[in-house]
Amino acid sequence: MATFNPVVSNYVKKNSGTRNVQIMVSHGSNNGERKKYIATNIFVTKDDITRSGKIKNQEYKDTLNAMISACVQRCNKHAHEIGNWGVERVVDLVIDIIEGRKRGDDGQFRLDIMEYGRELMKDSKSYKNYNTAFNNLSDFLGRDRLDVNEVTSKLIRDWVEYIRNMPAQGVKKKRTKGNRAESLYVNSLKKVFLKAKEEFNDEDNMIIRIPFSPFAKVEIQKHKPLRKRAISVKQLRELAKIEYQDDPASHGVSRFNLGKDVFLLSFGLIGMNAIDLFYCNEYKHGRINYNLSKTKDRREDLAEFSVKIEPEIMPLVEKYKDPTGERVFKFYKLYATPDSFNQALNSKTGLKEIGNKIGEKDLQFYAARHTWATIATNDVGLDKYLVHDCLNHVDEKMKSTDRYIKKDWKRIDRANRQVLDFVGLDT
Repeated sequence: MATFNPVVSNYVKKNSGTRNVQIMVSHGSNNGERKKYIATNIFVTKDDITRSGKIKNQEYKDTLNAMISACVQRCNKHAHEIGNWGVERVVDLVIDIIEGRKRGDDGQFRLDIMEYGRELMKDSKSYKNYNTAFNNLSDFLGRDRLDVNEVTSKLIRDWVEYIRNMPAQGVKKKRTKGNRAESLYVNSLKKVFLKAKEEFNDEDNMIIRIPFSPFAKVEIQKHKPLRKRAISVKQLRELAKIEYQDDPASHGVSRFNLGKDVFLLSFGLIGMNAIDLFYCNEYKHGRINYNLSKTKDRREDLAEFSVKIEPEIMPLVEKYKDPTGERVFKFYKLYATPDSFNQALNSKTGLKEIGNKIGEKDLQFYAARHTWATIATNDVGLDKYLVHDCLNHVDEKMKSTDRYIKKDWKRIDRANRQVLDFVGLDT
């Protein structure tokens, strides 16, 4: 059961010499007891407390006791389910009492949608995107909390307008963010909101804690597709022949050499993404098996994929092989996160410098994937649907049919073999 105890803050306000009284909310969960400190509107002087920090002013003690009693009473109304809650939900239930705010309906469901979303996505590989979206929402609101009942169509539209007028970071000229931010940020909140409805509403028993659907009335712009970043066959061959650089400060793995190797590795593995190279952990019978991180959470087949290691690519696979066998590659031992790995690849001393040498300004790692698809279609002449299949994309028109068709990795192996034979890579 949740407990509530008054605690006097150690921080003393300079102007008044007072300290804020907070309520320490403690609640047990599957992960053990957790605590949250919520500020009240009560401030005490040194005359109101004992040397040990206990409140001795009887008026304040009575006010706090009444506040705690009200919190306990409200929690008792949820005694049948509160044992499964985390401390955050307990706080959402009673915060209006502690902060001295009126509540329209005493039984109204409360949930801080941002804190819920961060907790929901904390173990997800997309956590950074969600966290960035909620940080932006906090900037827009001017506060770190957002009750689920405050998520209205008007609030979302106002937030979209705020995002559209935001200046792009790192740009001296007055320019606003692209529509990718609008799509990414708002859809992050939308997904968390729909997940909350799924978790807390029980339609079978007519228990609807979150009854509204504000996103249905808001049109969210889809971000514009990225520019085609494929390099030519000539440039790809030049990249493969570039000599390695010595970099004593790199501790054995220079960004230039890493950029070259991983670009070619990705190309030879049919455009395998950096995040999948970082996390993949199954290498059997000459094949790497993995689930495409970008879409696995949105697909029935979990974006399953398998790619054969062709002879040209084997030296790179062996070069970066994880000696522990925990994962296929040792990139996770070189970089803490997929983001830092990707940043190293795309750095000025990595692919940017390599791009300058082959006449491709601002060369990006993702160009390896674009390049494979472009060569397969335009130069080798493979059917677009086969290329689509090789990239592990989903065709909305064929989704129903695909459910009944077992993936044929041999078709994809043959396609990759044709592309590699056409290019004639020498790694």
